Amino acid sequence: MPVTHKEAGMPSGWGVEGATAPADDADANTVSPSQFIAAHDGVWARRLVADAVSGAIAMADVSATDLSVSIKANRRYYWRFTGLYVTAATATAIRLSINGPTTPTRVNHWANVVVTIATLIPTWNAGAANAIAYDAPVIASTAGPGAVVCPFLYEGIIENGANAGTLRPRFASEIASSSVTIQRGAVLQVIELDN
Repeated sequence: MPVTHKEAGMPSGWGVEGATAPADDADANTVSPSQFIAAHDGVWARRLVADAVSGAIAMADVSATDLSVSIKANRRYYWRFTGLYVTAATATAIRLSINGPTTPTRVNHWANVVVTIATLIPTWNAGAANAIAYDAPVIASTAGPGAVVCPFLYEGIIENGANAGTLRPRFASEIASSSVTIQRGAVLQVIELDN
């Protein structure tokens, strides 16, 4: 059943006034009402419905079901992933990355992560010719908030190549066996720039 942007609790002026989640979406961007926030003309928003925990240094999907958006070949997209997180220790940092269709033309990403109430760590990660491999994490910090809930903002731009596929945020702990938790309610927004 379609859910309107107002029923999903989105404020007016967000840019999707009156948008509905399609009942049957050909590009596989239909989600359940519990995951849905908004979808309208090349703009998607998804919500993490349960905490995501990682105690590994290898990158993994935050959620393969809640936070997935299908993107088209040969299009440009902007994404923003934001939420709250905690770490098992103040010496454990969160690492963030993105995964998507094979052989993108260009991927840039950056993050602002609060590690204490008084410390914001802005991080930019771009490789040669502004193209990076998927799973090249941002956040080289060795600090985390411990049990204090802190926000993060991770965003970027992808110029997709000839392959359509799924865009998903990924994360990991900076230290093996020391967990990082992204709390439920985190939001992924994706905007198609060629729309």
